[in-house]
Amino acid sequence: MELKEIIRCLQNMRETSVIAPIPFRGEGDCQQLIEEINTLIMEEERKAKMVHQLISSGMWTMHFNHQGEITKVVWSQEFRFMLGYENRMDFPDRLDSWTELLHPEDRESTLEAYWHAVKCGGKYDVIYRLKTRYQGYRWFHAIGETLRWEKGNPRLFTGVFIDITREKEQKENIQARLEMQEQLNEMSHELEMNNEILNALCEDYNSIYIVNLDTGKYDIYRMTDTLPKTVSEISFTNQIYDVAISQYIERWVSENDAGFVRYMTERKRLKRLVRETGRVSFRYCIKERADRQRHFEFCFCDISKTLDETVVVMGARNIDALMDEKEDSRRETLEQVQETLAGSQTGLWSLRWEEGKAPVMHGDRTLHKLMGIPEEELSFNCFRDWVSGIDEKYRGEVMEVLKRSIANGFQEIVYPCSYGKKEQMYFRLGVSSKKNFPGSGYRLSGYWQDVTDTVKDKQDREELLKEALQEAQQANKVKTEFLSHMSHDIRTPINGILGLLTIAENEEEDISRQKECRRKIRQSAEHLLSLVNDVLDLSRLESGKQTRVEETFDIHEVLDHCMSILLPQAQLQQIKIQDRREEIGYARLRGCPLQLRQILINIIGNAIKYNKECGSVQILTKETQGCENTVWLEFEIKDTGIGMKEEFQKHIFEAFTQETQGARTSYAGTGLGMAITKKLVDQMGGTIRLSSQIGEGSCFFVRLPFEINRQENKESVEEGQSFDVAGMHVLLAEDNELNREIAQYVLEEGKVEVTCAANGAEALEIFEKSEPGEMDCIIMDVMMPVMDGLQAAKEIRKLSREDAKTIPMIALSANAFEEDRKKTREAGMNQHVSKPLDANQLFAILTQYKKQK
Repeated sequence: MELKEIIRCLQNMRETSVIAPIPFRGEGDCQQLIEEINTLIMEEERKAKMVHQLISSGMWTMHFNHQGEITKVVWSQEFRFMLGYENRMDFPDRLDSWTELLHPEDRESTLEAYWHAVKCGGKYDVIYRLKTRYQGYRWFHAIGETLRWEKGNPRLFTGVFIDITREKEQKENIQARLEMQEQLNEMSHELEMNNEILNALCEDYNSIYIVNLDTGKYDIYRMTDTLPKTVSEISFTNQIYDVAISQYIERWVSENDAGFVRYMTERKRLKRLVRETGRVSFRYCIKERADRQRHFEFCFCDISKTLDETVVVMGARNIDALMDEKEDSRRETLEQVQETLAGSQTGLWSLRWEEGKAPVMHGDRTLHKLMGIPEEELSFNCFRDWVSGIDEKYRGEVMEVLKRSIANGFQEIVYPCSYGKKEQMYFRLGVSSKKNFPGSGYRLSGYWQDVTDTVKDKQDREELLKEALQEAQQANKVKTEFLSHMSHDIRTPINGILGLLTIAENEEEDISRQKECRRKIRQSAEHLLSLVNDVLDLSRLESGKQTRVEETFDIHEVLDHCMSILLPQAQLQQIKIQDRREEIGYARLRGCPLQLRQILINIIGNAIKYNKECGSVQILTKETQGCENTVWLEFEIKDTGIGMKEEFQKHIFEAFTQETQGARTSYAGTGLGMAITKKLVDQMGGTIRLSSQIGEGSCFFVRLPFEINRQENKESVEEGQSFDVAGMHVLLAEDNELNREIAQYVLEEGKVEVTCAANGAEALEIFEKSEPGEMDCIIMDVMMPVMDGLQAAKEIRKLSREDAKTIPMIALSANAFEEDRKKTREAGMNQHVSKPLDANQLFAILTQYKKQK
């Protein structure tokens, strides 16, 4: 027994990773064995403590039962000391002792890695911050591993913490020093650039000053030896800008320009101008002097580093060489023409064409450059080279243009050509003839322009137009295919309904067969209605007319509703549905539950529809962290179905798409469900993505944001509500005879007295002639001839009789969208019931009005 107890103690130490001496004494050999084991244990414990002290580390151990639930948590004493706690009273052996100290920014990722290691396996290796008792947050590196039971559930999760705060701080200090060095390098580069700028200014300006326009003080940066002594004396006398500039104007500036220079150099105005434009320059004349210099220029450039002060570089230079009016005008005009022609890749040419002589052509510098002729050969006759570069297919046409210009005036043509090693270019040739040219023959002149980029752009646009045409044709093809598919999909249930009606007519005495036919007719009609709804939903989403109705809802109720709709379908196909909901802290939310249900039903419905026999669908709903008033819900729908090819996954959210045409036969549908789902998710501000392998199944991931409803009270909903409409008198207005007959039958089955009208005008007349209070309610179709339901409702509300303002009016319409409901409310109607008519919904509304009365 003593030996078994020793073994039990050793096993406990192995499983808990807690080393402690064996707490009992034996006799004989067992006593000696216990003493030797305890000696080894104490030695190992001493070594472990030394290791933990050297690397600032601690350990943890977590135990799990066979179901994977935590049964015990053990934090080592070294870990407690690292966090500033003394014992288990300060830092209990619980998981939340650790989780509550996690830094908010690290909490989600750390817990995700923790639960992944526990539930899924693999190494646990994370870095995060923990809040200590006295030292604030510190960085830790945690490494752990999970041991598992035979069935795969976690059995033991153990690992070690290491304090890496010092290492982190060292890295951050190094990074800070690197950033500081980089800033210093940038400042040094900026100073070098400024120095280069100033040196460049020195080459053109006789004198340069650095002026602080806020203080009025300046420094002399450079002053040439050629300046008159009196100018130098002014600059060096006091170095106050206002005084120096005033003395300079009085001594040197001509009387005609003195006022202008004084105005432009006024410090307040100059400060505003350089702040707005960065540079201010102006020219002026000085008084006559011995060296005959006459025209000067002042230039001010902003070099301010901050908005708190305005510092400029001021330069002065002589510009007499630039002010020679005739030479300057001629030179500028010539330069502008040359720059314009060169910028537009245009060259000028002239051609002398005489009978019996070879044509002589001369071109300017730009033209020779385009053709690759060296500048030293500018006088070279380039006609032969020009013609040789023209594409052979266009030479005759180009020559014909030259001839036509002689008789008809200006002509133009674009043609391809190639010169030297250049790639193919496109030239635009413009040509005109000189009418009064003396001598024999003809004189032509014109231009060449390189329009290669323009032609290629045109070709690219034509290619884009061709692609757009192909896309339009493809879209038209898709539309045609859609109409073909819809024709098939709509005709299928209609054919079924007609066939079942034939069977029912032939089997009138077979009650069970009659019930079976009615059941199948209802299924076919519901399927037909779903096809129509899909098409209408997509049309409205694409047109942007879909209206979201925000309301408070319970996420569990929405999920339960989806399950109640989809479970019967899954059971028929022997599909197992697993519905898991995790970490949902806020069940009461505000948003659009209708759109949420539609998204989930579309995805889960497809997961069931395209599943394998006896397959499964796993639905995981969990809440993720949001901002103060918003929460994000994640939905993961995974199936074991037929899966999708990678190429098809790129088009899964496009309308009318199914992977194979065979899918339309095996799995009924329009190919609109995923397109509608994607548009709804986008409209709600969420995201959707999928992962799929052919033959292995698909998994959809949806994230949607919702506003948190923090009100604790929730309106109670009565279940199993009974309807009491017997004895009510209802005015029914419906233009369609069959629909009117059905509605009348439903109401009379509930012991309701019904008065019928075929349109809105007839309904108005019947109500006017009735006694006040005779009618309990008006049920009226919206779209009717003569007078529609909306207009009839407005006219009834205008009547002077007392009950016209209060009688309940219910709109009966096939239009079930929110804007249609809004129109009925604006017309004075109280409720809106969509077709096909739901008797329970109608009776519930009528019961409510009967109770109110």
